[in-house]
Amino acid sequence: MDTESGAEEIVVDLRAKKTEAGWIVASDKFWLAFTPKLFEWIGWVFILGALDYMSMAAPTIHLTLMKAVCVFSLQWYFMAFFWKFNVKGLPFGNSPRSSLIWRGCIAFVLSFGFWFAAQGVAGQIAAFQVAHP
Repeated sequence: MDTESGAEEIVVDLRAKKTEAGWIVASDKFWLAFTPKLFEWIGWVFILGALDYMSMAAPTIHLTLMKAVCVFSLQWYFMAFFWKFNVKGLPFGNSPRSSLIWRGCIAFVLSFGFWFAAQGVAGQIAAFQVAHP
């Protein structure tokens, strides 16, 4: 467990030596854990799309604030989620400080990428609803 955040740490060791069966087990474990999470996130994206659509159809400060809070929360959720992954075996990641920097960079890039994609899809959902009521 990550002692500072209280989140369950997931160690990804790029130096791991596994048999083919070992890699298959690791792959299966990943997909069984990730797929339900992905569909949960897709539901969130549709909710953001609905908020986008409602704010386009009837712009109010309440909808704007609700969407802003949701988007802000989603970004920080993704950051906290990807922070759980501790990747071992990266270049220049031998010291605790450099390992922490790598972990932060990876979490930031992944969280921003997922957040950006979620925003884009939500906008497309709203635009489609406006164009095809």
